[in-house]
Amino acid sequence: MQHDAFQCGYCTPGQLCSAVGLANEGHAKSLDDVRELMSGNLCRCGAYAQIAQAVAQVVLGPGPHASEAARGPWIAGTTVNARVRGPEEPA
Repeated sequence: MQHDAFQCGYCTPGQLCSAVGLANEGHAKSLDDVRELMSGNLCRCGAYAQIAQAVAQVVLGPGPHASEAARGPWIAGTTVNARVRGPEEPA
């Protein structure tokens, strides 16, 4: 609920099965790992970023996680992890 991960419910069964498997296998060490290991699920409403955040919080503990902190915020609705530049960074 905290991450607003599940919206329409279309992908919920598959996402939950993948998340449980991911947690049981213990291979995820970063947010990038969670994204990769959860990548086989189709989400109609595009809640991938929120789902990855929720799963990472359960599997890895509260964030920010190493890959998340290094890359900057995830921008929902994009197909790539776009990074928002700070005022001191050139475009």
